[in-house]
Amino acid sequence: MNRLSFLCAVAALALAGAPLHAQDYPRGSVSLVVPLAPGDATDTAARAIADELSRELKVAIVAVNRPGAGGALGTEQVV
Repeated sequence: MNRLSFLCAVAALALAGAPLHAQDYPRGSVSLVVPLAPGDATDTAARAIADELSRELKVAIVAVNRPGAGGALGTEQVV
């Protein structure tokens, strides 16, 4: 094993033991975009999912309806 390989291996082992710090994500509220009109089955399911995710992640998750253009408006908002 040459010297460079040895130094790289030592550096990799030293960094592997470094503590990792988790980030607080998400920090603010999250928008769950529903590309359909409010009141249909998809909207109802999205709101139920948003409620469960809010409880699990302890962050406000809001279902936002963006109907129109066959779902293109909702997709554009997400992109």
